[in-house]
Amino acid sequence: EPSNEPYAISKIAGIKLCESFNRQYGTDYRSLMPTNLYGINDNFNSDSSHVIPALISRMHNAKLNGSSEIVVWGTGKAMREFMFVDDLADGDLPNRQETLKDIKASLTSNVDTNSASAIPELVSFLDLAQHNNIPLNAAKELLDGMLQDQQETELKTEAELLRYCHAVAGTVGLMMCRILNCKQERADSFAIDLGIAMQLTNISRDVLEDAQMGRRYLPANWFEQKVTIEDIAQQSLQCKQPVSDAIARLLALSEQYYASALLGIRLLPFRSRFAIAIALRVYRQIGWVVRRNRFAWWKGRVMVGKTEKILLSFRSLTELLPRHVPDHKASLHKPLLGLAGVHCH
Repeated sequence: EPSNEPYAISKIAGIKLCESFNRQYGTDYRSLMPTNLYGINDNFNSDSSHVIPALISRMHNAKLNGSSEIVVWGTGKAMREFMFVDDLADGDLPNRQETLKDIKASLTSNVDTNSASAIPELVSFLDLAQHNNIPLNAAKELLDGMLQDQQETELKTEAELLRYCHAVAGTVGLMMCRILNCKQERADSFAIDLGIAMQLTNISRDVLEDAQMGRRYLPANWFEQKVTIEDIAQQSLQCKQPVSDAIARLLALSEQYYASALLGIRLLPFRSRFAIAIALRVYRQIGWVVRRNRFAWWKGRVMVGKTEKILLSFRSLTELLPRHVPDHKASLHKPLLGLAGVHCH
């Protein structure tokens, strides 16, 4: 079909490239082709959109026009598979909790990488960790955080919140320092701060979605009256303002960690600094969009527009300029004592 020809050729080229590498070098490369995807920022144009966004657009227009029905072409017998793009990104696989437990058990027991039963992804990670001096306790804490996400969660205190953020994101910052071959040892603390700040932003943006999946990361002791997961999931009127206030507090907390991370960016290798600076500023901007929307969490997640991203990218060029990096603010890590990469003096 002419409109799909370039797309089809590119897919075939990717498959053949992987086949050639595998044949010549003994690699095991795969060309992944997901099913039909749809999601936020999709193409809803009436002439060029695909199935799901076209249906959404028709239903939306019908609602606006007060129509009681819409017309859908076809017999209704055709079968197609669709996936929400966030589900693909999250990797929502069956038996995820059991898989994570298996990986953690293998990681804890110093798995024999030559064993036929070894998990291939774990073998690859251990090889990466050995070559880049990645602390395995950071990987174990990351797995603990991921396992926590697989069950109903209601955090009680700010310290619990920060330790959770360290587990699922601060550890990633710590490991990335090694992968980026950062020679500055004190960069670890600033990298942890960036991970924590980004995770706090994630939580502020996804309050409703998290509650609908049985999770509340806003600490219970931030509320004068009890606010349950069900209250948030059902968008109860009595919890709207208290939750908005908690999100405001959450973003104020994130600013402390972003400010620290921004100072430490200059400790990263020059070739990586610009990309990390852009990621920091774009993620930080999500919080400002939440503020602009007056913390209306019940309206769903927000996004940073393309124009804002471009402007933030240009602004990030300033991080390439030399500047003295002060000592890390130790008080930021007091709630994290005992965790990977944390050294408070």
